[in-house]
Amino acid sequence: MRPDWLTRRFAKLVKQLGLPPVRLHDLRHAAAGLASAAGVDLKMIQHDMGHASPVTTAETYIYVFKKMAKAAVRASAELLLSHVKIRMSLEGASQA
Repeated sequence: MRPDWLTRRFAKLVKQLGLPPVRLHDLRHAAAGLASAAGVDLKMIQHDMGHASPVTTAETYIYVFKKMAKAAVRASAELLLSHVKIRMSLEGASQA
């Protein structure tokens, strides 16, 4: 069996199924990215990918999905607004 047998077999199956061109290695990227989006800890993803360092995992495989980015912005804005409201209510109470 040749070393690239699995890669060639995968490409053939993708073509037979009429799927868009995708490399076998792309599935690795997708798995890491989806695990991250699902909230799996970076150290666990690092372990699953077999990397020595979480930096390699983060820089190579972890993507910021639009939905995740929007949720992070929303959470940050809500936190900031809650602090502003608390501060305003404390300042209003001290002036009364």
